[in-house]
Amino acid sequence: WSGRIVAAEAETGGADNNSKEGAASLLEQFLQQSRTSAHVGIATSDWSPEWCDDVPDGYFAALEEGVEMVDVVAGSYAMKLLADASSPSRSSSFSSPSYSVRLAPRTTLGLGYMLSGPAVRKWAVIDPLEAAMKQLGVEMVEVLTLEGKGRHLRFPSWVYDAVVEAYQEGLCNKIFVRH
Repeated sequence: WSGRIVAAEAETGGADNNSKEGAASLLEQFLQQSRTSAHVGIATSDWSPEWCDDVPDGYFAALEEGVEMVDVVAGSYAMKLLADASSPSRSSSFSSPSYSVRLAPRTTLGLGYMLSGPAVRKWAVIDPLEAAMKQLGVEMVEVLTLEGKGRHLRFPSWVYDAVVEAYQEGLCNKIFVRH
C-alpha cells in the first residue's frame, strides 16, 4: 500500500519516494477526502414491469435534487426505462447523471479458452457494455461492475483482460468486481 501511495505522490510532485512520512500524509489526505465526500446515487434494481411501466417520479425528483450516480444492470428492464427517460424532451430540466453499469459477462460455454482473445473479449464484455452505453446515450460509464452469476467465485482471465481493455479505451472510469 505505502509503495502505491509514494508512487502516487511522486507523480503529483509530492514527497520523496523514500519518505514514509510523505506516504502517511498522503494516506491521511485520502482518508480526509473520503470522509468529506458526499456522493448521492439511486439504484434501479427494484424497477420491474410488475411495479412500474414508466420511470418512477421519484427518479426525476432525485435528479433535480442532485443525484450524481444511477446504478443499473445491463440488459435490464430499467435500462429501457432510463433510455426513454434520457430523451431530450424529458431530460431538459436536470443534468445527466453518471452511470454505474453492472454487467454479467456473456458465457462462452468453455469456448473462450479455445477461441481468439480479442474476439472473446469483445463478445463477452465489450459488446454488452457498448450496447448499454448506447441505450443510455452516453460515451462512457463512471463505474463498470462485473457481476458473477450463480456459484462462480472467479472469472476466466480473458474477462479481466476485457475489462482492462474497456478501461483503457475510455469506456469506463472505474472497475469493480462482484462475485
